[in-house]
Amino acid sequence: MKKDSEDIYIVEFEEEKEKDSLLDDKEIRQISEDVTLKVLRIIGDKTNFGILNMLPSYPEVVQEKVGLSDYQYLKHIKQLKKYELIQEDNKTHEIQLTNSGKSFIELINYIIEATDSSIKMSLGLEEE
Repeated sequence: MKKDSEDIYIVEFEEEKEKDSLLDDKEIRQISEDVTLKVLRIIGDKTNFGILNMLPSYPEVVQEKVGLSDYQYLKHIKQLKKYELIQEDNKTHEIQLTNSGKSFIELINYIIEATDSSIKMSLGLEEE
């Protein structure tokens, strides 16, 4: 099975962490930047963004609305779970946003609203 660069990075990070569990601020900052940028790329995927915006919901409802095959759906869900953007309720099986997922969606929606407003202003459709 082919490993992508993010998997290799995570494995290398885990191995390094085992060697020395004390990370300095610079290393923590670098890891935080890398993970945050990766999450933004994941959310930047139109399908992932659509899934996140329809939550909370049930797996069958989400899969039907986005129109994906089982394989494609599971691939997207696995990716969103890996970066702890979503979680599944053990009792109801409802898929929900995590706190991180909510924060990222709020950020992206804020940017979209600001861009929308900027476009409207440049077209003279909205006052400054």
